[in-house]
Amino acid sequence: MNTDAPTQVSANEFRQAMSTVCSPVSIVTTSLAGHHHGTTVSAFMSLSLEPPAVLISLSTSSSILPMVKMSGVLGLNVLGAEQAHLAKHFATKSPDKFAGIEYRLDGGLPRLAGSTLWARCRVTSVVQAYDHDLVYAVLEDVATEDVDPLLYFRHRFTQPLTAQVPSTALVSA
Repeated sequence: MNTDAPTQVSANEFRQAMSTVCSPVSIVTTSLAGHHHGTTVSAFMSLSLEPPAVLISLSTSSSILPMVKMSGVLGLNVLGAEQAHLAKHFATKSPDKFAGIEYRLDGGLPRLAGSTLWARCRVTSVVQAYDHDLVYAVLEDVATEDVDPLLYFRHRFTQPLTAQVPSTALVSA
């Protein structure tokens, strides 16, 4: 496979194209030597059922990446629809992102109040992929809350529509 092949797609074109893909907004947290770290991510996915695992993409320039590698653990907080302020806050370069933020420690990791999903994960592998590292992690604990998720679509935060699609409208394959 030739990974060095030139591309006709500019960074701006790619960014614009990817903005048409709706994604959940999450905050990855970790703790190292008694200090808590966190950052906003929109690139994570379910990876496996056996074992239950996720894949999280972190920029190689992210300040949390070396902390996740050293600690070997992370918390995945999938934000609720009313938590856009947290997504913006954790996207900053603030030295103490947890000041004034409601959280509790769960297995030693910061767990944000009001998240629709919480997962405590053990990092099993980190693979460099271009300007990001792919963090493979197995879930050691999981909890959910009955709140709508915060979504990112077309460069802005949004939330799911409340109207339900009738099951008869679904096409079976």
